[in-house]
Amino acid sequence: MDTDRLLLSMISKSLLLGTDPVLADILTDENIMHSQFAKNALRFISDIDFDENLHGNEEDEEIYRMLGSANQWDARFISGMMMGILMALEGDLTNPFDNKNELGHLYRLLNARLLEMTIEE
Repeated sequence: MDTDRLLLSMISKSLLLGTDPVLADILTDENIMHSQFAKNALRFISDIDFDENLHGNEEDEEIYRMLGSANQWDARFISGMMMGILMALEGDLTNPFDNKNELGHLYRLLNARLLEMTIEE
């Protein structure tokens, strides 16, 4: 029953988002939110016109604090993000029709490695 529910969920997300069904396990709502947060945080800390002395209500302050946490990203994290973007761009050059499967495979390999590292600790 759970397998059927998972399969139906993947198909409905694929139809709704126009997502390749092969990537439905990667492009989950949670992963999409993490990706959007990282992009928004990078835009936020890169905004030279943002006035840090500007104070809004408590909700705005919390948003500023969360997005500002990107200032704590270390060089290895930023380099990793840059490498990911580079891999996606390079994939478009070598296979302009579809590099999503390759990126999906690489994502799964990296995710597995992270899990292995967590278990080893």
